[in-house]
Amino acid sequence: MVAFGVRPDVTVENYPVVFDRRLTYDRVGELLLQLQNSQYLDENTKEIVMSMVLYNPKMDLFSSVVVTGTNSLDGTGMSIETHVSVLDLVVYNWDEDWFRICLEVIYYISLFGLLLREVHELKGFVKVSERAL
Repeated sequence: MVAFGVRPDVTVENYPVVFDRRLTYDRVGELLLQLQNSQYLDENTKEIVMSMVLYNPKMDLFSSVVVTGTNSLDGTGMSIETHVSVLDLVVYNWDEDWFRICLEVIYYISLFGLLLREVHELKGFVKVSERAL
């Protein structure tokens, strides 16, 4: 069984494999075995990158986790590096963003005013066109 379309006559770089959160432990093992059997994952593999996006509903935070395993190819093993980025979903904090919030309120009030002006002009055009008919 060949993993996800890997063919011997095709050179592949940055080969993506998706592990869904609903996969069972056995299915993950099968996918890894397919990668090894297709000779995509072997002792000459230079790098394996795993990236995940996680959500914590209690803290209302998203995080991105990237784990990179780099093979030294000299027999010393694989070095593992991790990078975690956290995105807070609280967009505004009054103590830090008060000026930004004020500017956005002014922007939305101006935008609403311009929208009203456009509607008023459209009514004028409709009246003129009705008189012309």
